[in-house]
Amino acid sequence: METAPLSPLTASSHQLHDILLTFERDLGGILGMAICDYRGKAIASTFPERTDAEELCGLVALAAGSARGTFRSLGTRGPTSSVLTGPDALLLTQDLEQARALLVAAVEKETNLGLVDLAMRATGRRLEQALLNNTPSAPRVEELFLMMRSGVLIGSTTRNSVIAKDKDLVAGMFSLVQAFTRDAFGRRGGDLQEIEMANLVVRVIQGQLCTLSILSTGSLGEGPVGRAQEALRAFEESNRAALESWRGNLDAFHGIDDLLRELSEEDLQGIPRASELPPRPTTAGSPAAEPTAAEDGADVREAHRDPPAA
Repeated sequence: METAPLSPLTASSHQLHDILLTFERDLGGILGMAICDYRGKAIASTFPERTDAEELCGLVALAAGSARGTFRSLGTRGPTSSVLTGPDALLLTQDLEQARALLVAAVEKETNLGLVDLAMRATGRRLEQALLNNTPSAPRVEELFLMMRSGVLIGSTTRNSVIAKDKDLVAGMFSLVQAFTRDAFGRRGGDLQEIEMANLVVRVIQGQLCTLSILSTGSLGEGPVGRAQEALRAFEESNRAALESWRGNLDAFHGIDDLLRELSEEDLQGIPRASELPPRPTTAGSPAAEPTAAEDGADVREAHRDPPAA
């Protein structure tokens, strides 16, 4: 166990409990959550009474401390998160390093790990701010989904390179986010464009032909949203003919990867104007240019292609 002095924590257990409940309410499949310090003392918990949260936190802190010590012996930093797999459930741990605390969540085995991981990191940021009474940091874009107005996914990107390589994980995340926003917007109606989900903010930007969903750690504000709207308009103008006559071939589009890569930057700066997008090849039969693996790490269009309709 850690023996170094711990940082003074300022948040009330009620405030922390509310942050945990937001996570549970919006995701589903959560069996319980807890926050503990590095020594294993439980600070807040949503686990049912039958679960000994103090004992669980103590064991989790011991394992996390052992992992940090193991990696220190290798001359490198320890993991910031971990997943323990059981026959019926998963136990996830997120290291809140600044607060010298741990976020623990037990989830059903069928829960979409991509969305849980994303929400865990966003929740961890909120908890650290609450625990240390810090000024909220600038929001960061975590996930982007570009879709036709019909709801068909045509591109996505994530900060998590492991998630990006798992087509099923990405497809599951998209389905969950889409269902959540559809339900929330339907219930509240009006011109609602932004909704909170599991300590994340989902911003929906409607174009003439496409819809862009941005998942971030906080509200992006008018400036970044305006730049994202301009980028979406530029993409639509550059691909108007292909969008209006689309029959399911993603290679018909030009600039999806560039659009998503630019929008995934934290401050949404450097968004291309319509005039700055390179012209689409017009030679008959010429294929659309493919981004190289070195440029983008992975081909977003191939990694996130929707399965054919039944």
